[in-house]
Amino acid sequence: DGLQLAKHIRANPNIAQNTLMMLTSLDDQDYLNQIRDLGVLSILRKPITQSDLLDAILDALGKAQRSNDVDDEEIKLTRPFQILLAEDNIVNQQVAMGLLASMGHSVEVANNGLEALALLASGDFDIVLMDVQMPEMGGFEATGRIRTDEIQRGDHIPIIGLTAHAMAGDRDACLDAGMDDYVPKPVKKRTLSDALARMDDLLKKNELEVATRIEIEAEDVLDAETLSMLKELESPESFMVSDLIDTFHESTVEYLVEMEAAIHGKDAEEVERLAHALKGSCNSVGVVRLAEVCLLLEQNGREGDLVHAPEIFAVIKREYEAASDAFKAYFEEQGEMSMPSNAEPVVFDPGPLEDLKSLEAFGEFSLKDTIDLFFKDVPQRLERARLALDAQDHESWGREAHTIKSGARDLGALRLAAQSQHVEDLGTDGNSENVSELLDGMESALTEFQHALNEYLS
Repeated sequence: DGLQLAKHIRANPNIAQNTLMMLTSLDDQDYLNQIRDLGVLSILRKPITQSDLLDAILDALGKAQRSNDVDDEEIKLTRPFQILLAEDNIVNQQVAMGLLASMGHSVEVANNGLEALALLASGDFDIVLMDVQMPEMGGFEATGRIRTDEIQRGDHIPIIGLTAHAMAGDRDACLDAGMDDYVPKPVKKRTLSDALARMDDLLKKNELEVATRIEIEAEDVLDAETLSMLKELESPESFMVSDLIDTFHESTVEYLVEMEAAIHGKDAEEVERLAHALKGSCNSVGVVRLAEVCLLLEQNGREGDLVHAPEIFAVIKREYEAASDAFKAYFEEQGEMSMPSNAEPVVFDPGPLEDLKSLEAFGEFSLKDTIDLFFKDVPQRLERARLALDAQDHESWGREAHTIKSGARDLGALRLAAQSQHVEDLGTDGNSENVSELLDGMESALTEFQHALNEYLS
């Protein structure tokens, strides 16, 4: 597969320096992270357009050039950091302190996890460098204590793990323990500098989140000025605010379904895209608090950090409920009525289909043949999924749902794609509850899509 191919390329000195890109339909964020760790500069998720591919090629080539240009340059950080170094080996302490001092940072040393906790309780630090293996209390346990304490305070200090060897599982072990990054020993200046730069970005994001939380708490749910402006644009023949808000409710329900699936699938790029889109809708109709929370989730997705995405998504749902109540009160006051729709995702979005139609100009692609294959393939996969459900083979029904989802997205069958995502998620969790009903729903969504597609093509 692509991961194995990338490994072989990087292991071959004759071709290891080539710029790598990947085209995939996978949603597995752990797999994609492994690809990125191999230096794959651009990952495109199907379906793509010519413009997407051209932009990605230019971006990847630009990244490769920039990477070559800055190999020996010092990375510029926002400011010098106050760093807590938790390390029991005196030689390693001296090396790390020397490297950090050469970069302009201040360092205080803890000889084990217990000392690190005590110093954090009494001091003011920006970043922690945490050795994994230490006496009395190791780095993983200390990190767990720190993260538990932070839940009550609502803050987050970046922690970089220090590991004895650059083993394949070290990164995952550090992240699973609650660390934000890791650096293998022996510590090299450039490796440490790169990690600190990533923590610099994290600190800036944390500061923005704190500032935004304060703003969100102080703001009204709806922006009266935006609603007044929209009201002035009303015309019974062409534009009514109540119709616009109905559309907002319908699209938001769709975004929330897809967003929850993307978070569950650890698809950071999709989370960023959906949060950005919902943020834009919210700003257009004056749902300012929800827009601010969407901005936080969008930034998390852009950074590839979905650790706190479930909590942020919970806030998004609460803010949407608050906005729905506020709109209800607004329209009652105006003598109108606009209620949140319980609509499912729309059956058909023609956008992806139009992108596919543009490929026919090159003579190697037939949209009609692709559509015919889809409607022939999906019923067979649904039948195999039902047989897998009867056999309690959750991996098989999840795999069939994943394949259906991919094809549905390619053709713009949004409702079928969303329901397929639900079935895939249940397969991943090994949970058969409601799968039979969801498969019935997928069959109905396929029929609805076929009718909508026929009407569109005619």
